[in-house]
Amino acid sequence: MSTRILQHQNDLAANSAPPLSGRVIAHFGRSVLVESLDHSLSQTCHVRAQLEAIAAGDQVIWTPARHEQDFGVVTEVVPRFNCVERSTPQSGQKIIASNLNQWCMVLAPVPPPSLSMLDACLVLAEIQKIPVLIVLNKRDQAGPENDIWLQRYSSIGYEHVLTQATLGSEGIRQLQDLLAEGQCLLSGPSGVGKSSLLNALHPDARQLTQILSLRSGLGQHTTTTARLFHINTKSSIIDSPGIRSFGLDHLSTDEILRGYREITPLLGQCRFRNCRHHAEPGCALLESVHSGTIHQERFQSFQTLLKQSYSHASYQKS
Repeated sequence: MSTRILQHQNDLAANSAPPLSGRVIAHFGRSVLVESLDHSLSQTCHVRAQLEAIAAGDQVIWTPARHEQDFGVVTEVVPRFNCVERSTPQSGQKIIASNLNQWCMVLAPVPPPSLSMLDACLVLAEIQKIPVLIVLNKRDQAGPENDIWLQRYSSIGYEHVLTQATLGSEGIRQLQDLLAEGQCLLSGPSGVGKSSLLNALHPDARQLTQILSLRSGLGQHTTTTARLFHINTKSSIIDSPGIRSFGLDHLSTDEILRGYREITPLLGQCRFRNCRHHAEPGCALLESVHSGTIHQERFQSFQTLLKQSYSHASYQKS
């Protein structure tokens, strides 16, 4: 370790207060914004080099600096009970948020929703045991085709709400009522109105975002990271950047099989134990598709993810 780093850590130790339990509010490259669990204190902190990647929603042990202009230090990450992470071609696995009590997936009629991306998110939610609420925003633009796919997901147990991101509208009030206690992730593609929804739920969100930008010293860079906002005394929303794709290379084939709730009960019922659910005779899944028990489009997204998983597993072995 360099003399400069040692000196920096010694300076932090000399100017710091006793350790506290806290929560990560936002992540800014090599630093994070942490608040105490009682919300009475927040501070930008360095993260000990040996710690794993940290995300918004993480509970941590941190040592605040005695002077507001100094940096605190995160010394420990409390074990998570779940997390949302996706695979990216550039940097491998990327953690978006952790310790979630709900995942609000926002879509809109325009741009047209990618149901394959929705399915990928739902797979991860099933694996991580995160309750999901599908939010269709811009309901004034919704047509009969949106009712069709929403009903499809309702039939397998996914709750949904229609919203128009206008403060005080019926949809916003319904969304407020459906928010779970604890931490809720708000995610979706760019252009679906997530920022407008957040501002409707929390009118001060835009101002707080500007404060976070100033505190991080990174200006608009903070729009590329997830941030936590307290909606009321019971619920918080972690607003995440718009996503174009949701890679699941880090999931095993077995996990993907368990990620489709209408498929899980059929596992083990195929004629062949090593069935890949593609064109094998006696495949219980294919028979359910033909009978209409499993929707064709859901099954296609399942096969795509399964194929990617097989390819990734073969690449890892080579």
